[in-house]
Amino acid sequence: MRWGTQCPRGFLPIYSVDTMEEAERLVIMACPRGDDGQLYSRELAQQQDLDTLFAFGEKLHKYHERLKEVGQCACKPH
Repeated sequence: MRWGTQCPRGFLPIYSVDTMEEAERLVIMACPRGDDGQLYSRELAQQQDLDTLFAFGEKLHKYHERLKEVGQCACKPH
């Protein structure tokens, strides 16, 4: 799992936020670390198709809404 301002070849953007810090926080919240120290999506480790990508994007959205509710990002809650 990665975050950044560019999408490397072979990767699809799943969710977008305003800052790198927010993106990093969301990925850390949503993904456990593997034995190698890398962050992995449980969903995408099982299957990588459009439905699973969409489901993971929805998960990130829920975490983003939670961050907004507690004032941990620059966005305003809806």
